[in-house]
Amino acid sequence: MKATIVLPALMIAVACGVARVSQASEAGALPVYPGSMPLTEHVPGATKVCGHMLTWKEYRATGNASLGTVATWYQQHLPGSTRLDMAPGEVAHVTVFAAGGAGAAAISALSGDTTIALEHFAPPYSQTEISLMIRAERGDAAARAQAKAQFHCDDE
Repeated sequence: MKATIVLPALMIAVACGVARVSQASEAGALPVYPGSMPLTEHVPGATKVCGHMLTWKEYRATGNASLGTVATWYQQHLPGSTRLDMAPGEVAHVTVFAAGGAGAAAISALSGDTTIALEHFAPPYSQTEISLMIRAERGDAAARAQAKAQFHCDDE
């Protein structure tokens, strides 16, 4: 089974909905993990998520690149980044948000495959919004309710 990317901005869907998926150009200017190969079976994508346009391009990490190794590499190569470790499930997932909130590296691991979605957000997420997403993902019910109200996801 191929790894499935769980897009970090979509994790806000704990409180919000998603609509309008279409093809898009490459996501912003985030570095690509060394040796990664573009996933040819996935086209770059775009979707509107809670008032933010999300575009992405997916890669497969090669060699012995584990989820932790790739996530640490992105933390080191995105100064001022914020890391979000998602709740464990079938797919292990870490998101490293770039400083300024305009992009993120979403790293997922499933059945030995490590995949990376390089994402770009327009407008960028503020640090307050990123912190809210982190609190909501960690199970804070008040943060989930606040995210739903703040991002007006039901309007899309």
